[in-house]
Amino acid sequence: MKEYGLDISHGTIFGGFKKIHSLYLKPLYEAMSRELREASHYHADESGWRIFVITDDKKNYKWFIWIFISTDKKIVLFVLHPTRAAEVPLKVLFDIDIADIIKVDKSLLAAPALKCLNVDRFSSYKALENMGIVELSFCWSHQRRDFLNLKTKYPELDKWIEEWIEKIANLYHINNERVKYNSFNPLFKEYDEKLKVEIGKINSLINMEYSHPKQNDIMKSMKQHWKGLTLFVDHPQIPMDNNLAERMLRPMVVGRKNYWGNHSLWAGELTCAMFSIIQTCLPAGRPALCMNSRQEHILTITLEFAQKKALLLMKLK
Repeated sequence: MKEYGLDISHGTIFGGFKKIHSLYLKPLYEAMSRELREASHYHADESGWRIFVITDDKKNYKWFIWIFISTDKKIVLFVLHPTRAAEVPLKVLFDIDIADIIKVDKSLLAAPALKCLNVDRFSSYKALENMGIVELSFCWSHQRRDFLNLKTKYPELDKWIEEWIEKIANLYHINNERVKYNSFNPLFKEYDEKLKVEIGKINSLINMEYSHPKQNDIMKSMKQHWKGLTLFVDHPQIPMDNNLAERMLRPMVVGRKNYWGNHSLWAGELTCAMFSIIQTCLPAGRPALCMNSRQEHILTITLEFAQKKALLLMKLK
């Protein structure tokens, strides 16, 4: 605006953004939230954020932005929250408050099929699984990372670790070939059988005893998470990892490094709304996502409002 000779106060600009958010972006964001809950499969992740406001419930600036992605509903939703607690995915995905969980009829939530989450091994997601309302598909990229972390600390395990990294790469290769075909295709059945054989071999390896304590530690972790690590075997539509969520969190992480966060709660909510709308619309490394007619209508009105606001400000000047 300064480049065009416009002397507009910060308050006017912030006030415009606040009105755009409350009247137009927030209703669209809430519609996306409702649409997201109708999905059956999600990717989820979270990362730190800064809100430079002290509230009664939060005595420091450390907040979190969560991301929930539905590939079947084609919605990406960023959620701002002061914690990393299980109450966040519980509220976002089921519209249930954690205080009311004892009143929930879990059998109704579990029928006819559980929601599936591609996630890391963070405890908040496991809490939902313990409630019996989701199935977790754990990330093989994180599992691979565990081996790489051992490699840097324990060079004596180098050969053993390289063998495991190759095994994981082979799983990815077989599964990538498998999902190229529908389940009735003979090639699908061929790769499906190969995948089950390799999974069987890995299962045998993780149940062995090893001489190095760190080998036994990582095997113990794999045994504890084996159900989630192998969910993709019987459900080919479920990815092997949570890389999609990590990729879509990247712009937020870059933003955090550049401008740290927000200075008000409404600005944090505006940030999440804009991240959600843009990431839902952008291809982001996968087929372009399409908004439904209601969302397109609200977004069109929002853009028209922003244009009219800018023109009005120029006329006032």
